[in-house]
Amino acid sequence: MRIYRTNKAWPSLNSLIENTKKRSMKNCIKRHNMPGLFFVGLSIFVGLGMSSCDNDDDKPIVQNYAEHTIKGTVQNQSGVAIPSIRVIVKSNHTGWKNDTLKTDDKGSFTKKYKITGSVDVAYNVLFSDIDGATNGTYKADSIKVSFVKADLKSSNGTFLGSAEKEANIKLTSVK
Repeated sequence: MRIYRTNKAWPSLNSLIENTKKRSMKNCIKRHNMPGLFFVGLSIFVGLGMSSCDNDDDKPIVQNYAEHTIKGTVQNQSGVAIPSIRVIVKSNHTGWKNDTLKTDDKGSFTKKYKITGSVDVAYNVLFSDIDGATNGTYKADSIKVSFVKADLKSSNGTFLGSAEKEANIKLTSVK
């Protein structure tokens, strides 16, 4: 007896083989937990690869660093502390990202930076009024703060030391 298909094309031999392979692979994966075995094998391979990289001649990379602390107070021309002033610390030090702070209720700010590589660093500290007329309106201003290796104190091993500088400023009122 012959079976005839109507309105449908016969599947090609290649598509039949591919479907059979897919079903066989799915069943194999389900029966033998292939994803789990794959990750176990991969972790063993990576672990062996890492341990084979050990070499007595290799030394860990240790980078010297220093700590710079910038602190200060923002006041008006009469010497009264100004709260809520934005303080932006900029530098051209390698890998530096600008840092934004805000003065507290006493007009003070403090920030410590861990510096690697060259410890001779210049900072540009910008001050701007951000709260509008709440505490008065002030003209933006800036001050430069520089650290050099000679400023550093208390070095120990890879720690080259720490230094602290003040960036006090009196802002001019805008009328």
